[in-house]
Amino acid sequence: MSSNLSIQELRLLPKVDLHRHLDCSMRFSTMLEIATTLGLDFPKDPLKQQAHFLVTGPMVNLEAVLNKFLMAQKVLASEQILERLAFEVCEDAFNDGVRILELRYAPTFIASGHNKLTFEKIHHALVRGIEKAKKQMPIAVGLICILQRVLDLKTVDAVTSFAIENKDTFLALDLADNEDGFEPKPFAPYFMKAKAAGLRITVHSGESP
Repeated sequence: MSSNLSIQELRLLPKVDLHRHLDCSMRFSTMLEIATTLGLDFPKDPLKQQAHFLVTGPMVNLEAVLNKFLMAQKVLASEQILERLAFEVCEDAFNDGVRILELRYAPTFIASGHNKLTFEKIHHALVRGIEKAKKQMPIAVGLICILQRVLDLKTVDAVTSFAIENKDTFLALDLADNEDGFEPKPFAPYFMKAKAAGLRITVHSGESP
């Protein structure tokens, strides 16, 4: 193999991906298809579609990036869509040479605005998609549950308890979302609770100047 690897050669190299956000890794084609099916309002011009849904250049701050994710969140409207999402994310990772994959998602992020989607329905749909992918391709996949910094502590406690109740299918508990005005200290008891229950800990930090 030459020192100047082609894209195809790079894809063939076996890889480990430890940080992929499941709820924001949908194929663009799938996103457009589902947005159309759901009757969502979005630009019809292809270039404007990319600007509407995707991060296509440097963003001014973390909050601007997070706001872009809200566009993708709107299409996560059913268990069937979530199962498809999980399968396709695993398939895309495998086709890029990933053989060990850690996916993370926030149950509260997906559930927001989708009243019929409980944490349980969301999680089980995602697990079904992952298991389907694992049966079709040799890839190891783990799930991490995200606590959103912007939520009230009662909700944070509920998500923590949900992660612990499903620790057979969650590897760890994570903290993410907008850092401005949301110090990590109030979340410490919930991470201690999760750690005591056997979950591992990972935290987003230093993403805002």
